[in-house]
Amino acid sequence: MDKSVIREHFDSIAGKFDQYQRRNRYYHYAINRLCRILIPRGEKVLEIGCATGDLLHQVEPSEGVGIDLSPKMIAVAGENIPA
Repeated sequence: MDKSVIREHFDSIAGKFDQYQRRNRYYHYAINRLCRILIPRGEKVLEIGCATGDLLHQVEPSEGVGIDLSPKMIAVAGENIPA
């Protein structure tokens, strides 16, 4: 599949992504909990495909960098997560 199609899809849902996560909160809670167990607090973390940055924020890194194919997801992450 062409990257531009994927980018367009995630750009189109960026504004609603947090709402989607709330609707599926048990799944996302389980993923967040697992990552908090596997990644010690205070580590340096690179998250590839970070979407709105929620997971990266949850693991409480000393330094966290998130990258995503969707510029709009990154923009939402920048609004929601303190630098």
